[in-house]
Amino acid sequence: MLDNALMVGFISAAVSIVVTVLTSILTRSREREADWRKLKFSQYQEFIIALSAATSWTPNAEARARYANAVNSLHLFASSDVVTALNAFQTKVPQTFHEEYSEERQIKLNELIAAIRRDLGINSNSSLTYSLFSAPPARPEDARGKQALDILKRAGQGNPPIAGDRLDD
Repeated sequence: MLDNALMVGFISAAVSIVVTVLTSILTRSREREADWRKLKFSQYQEFIIALSAATSWTPNAEARARYANAVNSLHLFASSDVVTALNAFQTKVPQTFHEEYSEERQIKLNELIAAIRRDLGINSNSSLTYSLFSAPPARPEDARGKQALDILKRAGQGNPPIAGDRLDD
C-alpha cells in the first residue's frame, strides 16, 4: 500500500512540474508574440506616417528620406504578403508623389494596407478603400503653397484635377 501511495505522489509531483514548465513556456511564447506584434505595429505606423508625409502637398527631402527608411525597414520584419504588396505599390508611386491620380495606384495602396492589417492580425474587409490624408500647405504665400491651394480650390468647386495637376519640384 505504501508503495502505491508513494508512486501516486511521485506521479502527481511529476505532472505538477510538467504542467508548470509547459505553462511557463506558453506564457513566454505569448509574451514574445505580443512584444513582436507591438514592434510590428509601431514599425507599420511609422511607415504609414512616413508615406503620408512623403505624399503631402509639400514633401521635403527629410520626408522623402523618412519614407525611404521606413520602406527599407519593412523588409526586415514584414510578412512576404506585405513585401509583395509594397513592391507592387512602389511601382505605382511616382518619384514626386504628385502625378495624376491613378486608380491602379489606389488599388495597390488598398492591397498594401490590407496586407499590413492581416499581418497584424486585424480582420480587413476587402471592399474597404483606404486613403491617406495630409494637411494643406502651412504657408499659402510660398509658390508651392499657392499652387496647392489653387488645386484644392478647383477640386472644392467640383472640378476634377487637370491632367498635369501636380506641384512643381
